[in-house]
Amino acid sequence: MNRLDVVFANAGTGISKPGTESGDPEEWGRLIDINVKALLWSAKLAMPHLRQTKGHFILTSSVAGRTLHKGSIYGASKWFAYGFGNNLAEEMAGWQGRCTTICPGMVNTPFFDQPKPTKLDASDVAEAVMYAIKAHPRNNVREVFLTPTF
Repeated sequence: MNRLDVVFANAGTGISKPGTESGDPEEWGRLIDINVKALLWSAKLAMPHLRQTKGHFILTSSVAGRTLHKGSIYGASKWFAYGFGNNLAEEMAGWQGRCTTICPGMVNTPFFDQPKPTKLDASDVAEAVMYAIKAHPRNNVREVFLTPTF
């Protein structure tokens, strides 16, 4: 049987010029397309299928979406992701669906110039996602805030 039980909206991008005054509006547009619009489109397209299975939508925000970072356009896009995830969780609760927002700190991925031992590994984020998925269907892990211990 074809069915959709879980969707993980994990795409994201940053910008090369931080700050509002020195920022590049073309980069902002790309960031909004990926960090905001792609998230919205993923949810819109998945919802009818997840409603049928009482499924689970998981999205990636960031620690930057929960903390203030002077002039960070990237951080503002992750604030959107964080707020949207919470609002979507409320919407999905109406039909016993689940929504989890994953908020990792810096992760050793190609997003950053070089790996560092003080960053999370991608496997740490994957474990957080699996933790949310494996929760008993009667509860919803609404958020996982994930930071390194060192």
